[in-house]
Formats: sequence, C-alpha cells, structure tokens
Amino acid sequence: MGVARLIASGFLAFEIGIAGFVYPAISQTYPVFREPTVASIDQERLFSESNFGKQILQEIETVSRALSLENREIEAKLTAEEKSLAELRKTELPEIFKQKAAEFDRRVKQIRAEQDQKFANIRTTLDTARQTFNTKATPILQQLMVDSGIVFILDSSAILMGQPNGDITDQAIARIDQELEQ
Repeated sequence: MGVARLIASGFLAFEIGIAGFVYPAISQTYPVFREPTVASIDQERLFSESNFGKQILQEIETVSRALSLENREIEAKLTAEEKSLAELRKTELPEIFKQKAAEFDRRVKQIRAEQDQKFANIRTTLDTARQTFNTKATPILQQLMVDSGIVFILDSSAILMGQPNGDITDQAIARIDQELEQ
C-alpha cells in the first residue's frame, strides 16, 4: 500500500470518526424528514359498523319495515276499493261513476304523496344522522392521525392499489366507539 493510499485511508477513517460525532448533533438540530403517512378509511363501514351507525341503521330499518307494512295494507284496501268501483261501473250512471272514480283517484294521489313524504323523512333522518356522526367522528379521526403520524386519510374507494395495513377503518371504528360511549 502506498503512502498516498495510507494517507487517504487515514483521512477517510478520520472523516468517518468525525462524522460519528458531528452527524448525531446535526440530526438533533435538524428534523429528520420522513415521507408522509397515508391511510385509507372505508367511510360506509366507518358509519355502518360503528355503534352509533348500527343504532341509527336499526332504527331506520324498523321504521322502514313499519312503513312498508303500512303501504301493503293501504295497497290491499285500495285494490279492493278499485275492484268495487269497477263493479259499480256496471250498475251506476256514468256521471256518478266518473265522480266516484275521480274522488278515488284524488285519494290515491294524496295517499301516495303522504307515503312518499314518509319515505323522504326516513332518508332525511338518515342523512342528518350521518352528518351528526361525521361531526362527532372528525375530531376523533384527527386525534387518531396525530397519534399515528398520519398526514392524509383517503376514502378507500378512491384508492386503486395499496397494502392492506394502510386501511385504518377498524382502528377508527374502535376509537370512535370508545370516545362516543364516554
């Protein structure tokens, strides 16, 4: 090994030794940058599998079933009334039949409008519950982000490809359930 190489290797060893002392000090002074952590959440599951969402969906289902049963009962009554009206056509004067048929038609339209409004009220209740859930869940998700070092949360439906451990829906549901039950 030549003198130049010995001197060069000596300098290299010296530089490495110095680096061990200098770079820790530098890393303490300057933050180490790491790539932003991105996670995904399935927003539908977040709502529907949380205790809050399960309760709301159960209530909506109960009201919807009752309304469907009510609709079937109304339909059966109106069908029977329509058959009776059809029989009346054979024996009643045309003017009287037209009047009764128009009255029946007005009642059917009114009932349909009332039932449609009931279904719209159910949808509004669900939309309002989702908004309430989102309002309550947002600060919890923000704290989960801080605790986990997450910079972005994306909806899982917007992700083309990713690792399964990038989805934090289960952790978010657990945290939301815990926080909202307190």
